[in-house]
Amino acid sequence: MGRGRSAFATRHLPWLFESGTAIGLSDGELLGRVVASAPGGREAAETAFQVLIERHGPMVFRVCECALGDQHDAEDAFQATFLTLATKARTIWVKDSLGPWLHGVALRVTAKSKANIARRKFRERKAAEMAATHQDDGSKSDRDRAAVLHEEVGRLPEKYRAPIVLCYLEGLTHEAAAEHLNWPVGTVRGRLSRARGLLKSRLARRGLADPAALLMVATVATSSQAHADVPAALMRSTTHAAVSVLAGAKTSAVASATVAELVRSMGRALMWPKLKSAVLAAVAVIAVGTGIYASLAPFTAPEGASILKGHEDSVTSLAFSPDGRYLASGGFDSRVRLWDLARRTERFRLASGLGMVTSVAFSPDGKTLASAGHSPVITLWDARSGRKLETIPSGQDGTTYTALTDGVHALAFSPDGRKLAWTLGSNTESKHYVRLWDRAAGREIPMPPMHTAFATSLAFARDGRTLASGDWTGIVKLWDVEKQQVRRTLKGDKGTFSSLAFSPDSRWLARGSAVPKIAIDLWDVSSGELVAALQGHRVAILCVAFSPDGRTLASGDAGGVVKVWEVTSGRELATLKAHAGTIASLAYSPDGKTLATGSWDSSVGLWKVSELVTPQRIH
Repeated sequence: MGRGRSAFATRHLPWLFESGTAIGLSDGELLGRVVASAPGGREAAETAFQVLIERHGPMVFRVCECALGDQHDAEDAFQATFLTLATKARTIWVKDSLGPWLHGVALRVTAKSKANIARRKFRERKAAEMAATHQDDGSKSDRDRAAVLHEEVGRLPEKYRAPIVLCYLEGLTHEAAAEHLNWPVGTVRGRLSRARGLLKSRLARRGLADPAALLMVATVATSSQAHADVPAALMRSTTHAAVSVLAGAKTSAVASATVAELVRSMGRALMWPKLKSAVLAAVAVIAVGTGIYASLAPFTAPEGASILKGHEDSVTSLAFSPDGRYLASGGFDSRVRLWDLARRTERFRLASGLGMVTSVAFSPDGKTLASAGHSPVITLWDARSGRKLETIPSGQDGTTYTALTDGVHALAFSPDGRKLAWTLGSNTESKHYVRLWDRAAGREIPMPPMHTAFATSLAFARDGRTLASGDWTGIVKLWDVEKQQVRRTLKGDKGTFSSLAFSPDSRWLARGSAVPKIAIDLWDVSSGELVAALQGHRVAILCVAFSPDGRTLASGDAGGVVKVWEVTSGRELATLKAHAGTIASLAYSPDGKTLATGSWDSSVGLWKVSELVTPQRIH
C-alpha cells in the first residue's frame, strides 16, 4: 500500500538522496539525522522530520480527530505528539518504525487533552454540558467507534499492537511490516489474527459487537480516509517547532500554551513505566544483596488461594464495598474492575479513558465508586450499574495550580461520605497538594500546598476531622479538615515510599516504608509519638492495612510477601508468599474474614484470614 507524498517532500528529495537513499532510510535513521542536524543544519533536520510526519502524521491525526472531535483540539494534540517525539528524540531507541510508539503517545496526549477540556468546561460553569458529553446513551457515531478502537489497540500487548498499527492503521503490507519488525511474515500474520481476536472480544464488551464495528477493524486503514492529508500549515508549523526544540528552544517559546502543557505532561506520563522498571530494578538489587531469590523463580500460588485474573497490567489499588459483596480493583491497564466475590467473577469493567488507574474507593453508603489516575480527573461511577455519573476536574482554581498535570496518586471518602479527598502533584514546581471536595455543594474547598514531594497516600480518621497524608520521601502530615490547615507533622525516619492506614479507632497510624529503613512505623495519633517500628520485611513495603477489629495489621512488600502483625505487641503472626510480583495494595473485607492483595503480576489474591492467623495466636 503506497503512501501519499506532499510537495514539500518532493522538493527536498535531492537532499535525502545525497545523504542516503530515501527508500532505504528507516525511521531510526531519519530521527538520528534530525538529532545530528538540528543544531546547525536546520534545513536538513526539517526535511528529515517532515518525512517522519509524512509517514506517520495521517495515523496520528486520525487518532486525535477520533478522540477529540474538535478540529482545533485535534491539531493541538497532533502537534503535542510530535513535539513529545522531539523532546525524547535523543533518549528513545527505535530500529525502524516509530508508528507504534507515536500511536501510544497520541492516545496519552488525547486522554490528557480530554482532562484539560473537562477542567476548562468546569471553570466556565458548563458542568451540565460536560455531563452530557460524558454520558453514554448507548448510541455511538463512527468517530466514537473509531476512538474506542484506538483505545483498545493501545491496550494490546506490544507484540500484537505493533503489527496492528503498521498494517491496519498505517497501511503496510504483511511483508513490509515483517521487514520493519524483523519478524517472519508468518509471525506477522499469526499475531495479527490473534490481535483481531482480542480486539473482537474487547470491543464486544464495550458494546461494539455489531458487524459494522468489527468490520471497521479490518478496513479502517484501507478506507478512502485512511491516508487523509494532514493540513499543510499544521505540518509546517509542527516541523518548525520540533526542530527548534531539538536545537534548544523551550516548547513554550515555539508552541501555544495548550500544546506546551500537553508536552510537559507527556514527560511525566512516559516516566511511569520507567519508574515501575526502576523500582523493580531496585528491588532486584536488594534481593540479590540479601539473598532473596524467591521472586525470580517460577511462582505457584499457595494451596487454597483464590486468584482473580483479568487485568492486563499491574494492579495498583483495591477497595471492598461496604457490604463486602464486591471488590473494586484499579490498574495500569486503565481499567477499573468490579468483582462479585460470591461467584469469584468479574461483574463489570470500567474504562477510565484517562490513563493508568492509581486509586479506587467506595463511598460509605456503597452507592458510588470513585477512581483516579494519571490524568488529574476523578471519575465517579454508579457502583450498581457501572454507569459513569460524573467527572470532577481535580484542579479548578486557574490562578493557583494551573501547572498541576501530574495526576492523582490517592483518593479517599470521608467516613460520612460528604467529602472526597485526593492528592495531586505538579510537574513544574515543588508544590504537591491535598485537595478536598464538598460533594453536596459540588465545589472544591481551597487548600494550601501540603508537600514538597509527591503525596502518595491518604487516610481519614474515624471521626472525619483528621486526614493524614504521606509523601514519597516518607513525610506524614495530620491536618484539620474543617480548618484546612496542618495540625501536626509526624517525626520518623524518612523512607523511599509511604503508605498509610489509621486503626479503626483512630488511635494508631501506620506507615510502610523502604530504603534506608524497611519497617512499619506506628504512631500514637493523640501524642504524635512514634511508639513502634515493626521490622521483618526484607524489601520495600508498599502497602499496609488494619483489620476491622484493629487487632492486626497486614503489610505487603515488593517481593510479593504479605506479613500479618499483632498491633499491641508488634509480634509477627504470619508470613505468606502471595504473588510473583510486587504487592501494591491490601484491603480487609468489612467482616475481617478476607484479605485481598493486588499485585504488579496483574492479579488479585483473596486469602482467608482464619487460615493465615488463628485466634489462639492473638493475645
